[in-house]
Amino acid sequence: MNSEVYQHQVQELNKKLRHHFSHLLRIEFDHFHITDMQYNVLSAIDEHDGITIGELAKMLQQDAGNMSNLLKKLERLAYVIRTRSAIDERVINLHLSKDGRHCVKTINAKIQTYYEKEWNRYNDKDKEIILHGLTKLNQFFESFLDKEEHDGE
Repeated sequence: MNSEVYQHQVQELNKKLRHHFSHLLRIEFDHFHITDMQYNVLSAIDEHDGITIGELAKMLQQDAGNMSNLLKKLERLAYVIRTRSAIDERVINLHLSKDGRHCVKTINAKIQTYYEKEWNRYNDKDKEIILHGLTKLNQFFESFLDKEEHDGE
């Protein structure tokens, strides 16, 4: 099979996976009045408390303007708090509020419940095959990033 066919299959699979993930959690996202991208922002802040807007934008591969708009909405929902750095007042650090932590914790618990329920349907051999395939797919995409970073230097 040529690379164009593989590329098309990978793109279609990626689209389906993103759609399934978003659809699976739609009720939770709607309950908290957020989108899947806003959940990604909240989750990243939860994992990296005190992260700056620039660091967050780079991590999630978003431009700073788009990230700023996402954060404004999350602030209006009282999920995110901005604080000035004690070291450099020009730097803004991001934190989750109590409601923001509750949102992430609730959605993560739902994801965990889905995984546990479905994962237990597979035998050990199938689990190994799935993990191996996902690991290889991740390595495939990481190789693009490595080349892009080296080409940009």
